[in-house]
Amino acid sequence: MRFSLNGFWVDEAMMEFELGDRSIFPALTMTGDFALNIPRSTWTFRAPDSSYVEWSSSGVYKRPYTKELEKPLEIKKATTPSLSADDSEAVKAEKAAKADLQKHEDQHDQLQQKLDALGDDKLGFATLADQTLEKHSGEHNYKVTFFDEAEQEYTSLGTWEGWTGPLTAKFSNGQHCWQGPARSLLLTFECGLDAELKDIAEPSRCVYEATVVHPGACDEKELEQMDAPRVAGPKDEL
Repeated sequence: MRFSLNGFWVDEAMMEFELGDRSIFPALTMTGDFALNIPRSTWTFRAPDSSYVEWSSSGVYKRPYTKELEKPLEIKKATTPSLSADDSEAVKAEKAAKADLQKHEDQHDQLQQKLDALGDDKLGFATLADQTLEKHSGEHNYKVTFFDEAEQEYTSLGTWEGWTGPLTAKFSNGQHCWQGPARSLLLTFECGLDAELKDIAEPSRCVYEATVVHPGACDEKELEQMDAPRVAGPKDEL
């Protein structure tokens, strides 16, 4: 079965099927004002090819005209029901609650990312999360933000790659040196009461090293010594 549109075959609409001993007859279901033109003389468009002929020499069938067809189609606009003052406040409260929930979920995700960066054996360094240590060394200012990125002035020394040992870590994939490697920063942690960035050096081109003082690097004996009361000496009494 083939279909034509304005005198041209529409191959996409063609269908094939086996009739067997059964016969078929045309049937149309249509709405609105229309006319079914059977004779060739009443066709508006030519047939797609010479094999296409009318199946009757007479017959023009029009939908019976009625006044109903002149009535414009009524389209009802969708209306939003008005909210009472109480309902409006309830909607505002619901939005605020959802926003607050999303905020807490975001904070939870951020905290989980920080914990993942630390690992169970590095929880002693938890206070470094989001903390920035700065140091002026030589001609430059250095800034290390845990566990995010490291910078030399406005030059990236890399982003946090992870721990490389019990007391060592690395920032990598920083800004490339001219005809050289991407900058990186290797950190060594040592025991101390207050967090501090020190001893910054560049032992090889674009590879930087520094020391970070932090109580997380202390063992139990060192922590006990820092917590013990200081014994005053003779010079302290003068």
